[in-house]
Amino acid sequence: MVAYHNLFSMTTENKPLGASYCFSVIIAAVNTRLTANAFNAPFEQGGWSDIYFAPMVLGWTRGQANCLVNYGFSAPGAFNPSASVNPGLGYWEQQIQAGTTDAIDRNKLWNTSLLYVGDQSE
Repeated sequence: MVAYHNLFSMTTENKPLGASYCFSVIIAAVNTRLTANAFNAPFEQGGWSDIYFAPMVLGWTRGQANCLVNYGFSAPGAFNPSASVNPGLGYWEQQIQAGTTDAIDRNKLWNTSLLYVGDQSE
């Protein structure tokens, strides 16, 4: 499987709620090749995968700690229900993330991190 991820991201000068504001989009082109004895012939499928939009990414830095809150959603890419392999999943998905990273030492060589990811498929 080969996936070409095109990521576009921008951090603005806006500071809503005292946070850095960012938005991003990920567009992926996928090519899948499958060869196995279970199939009579090699299978190849390519196309656009699901497109991920993150219109709201907020990040805060306080001392040694960084916090992030993110809302994003995936729009369905190429999907054929009768195909055994697809580049996209064929459904919409929402995702909320919240995380923090805290540096244990002064030089920020050792860190702890916690990330929550909640998703809902439609």
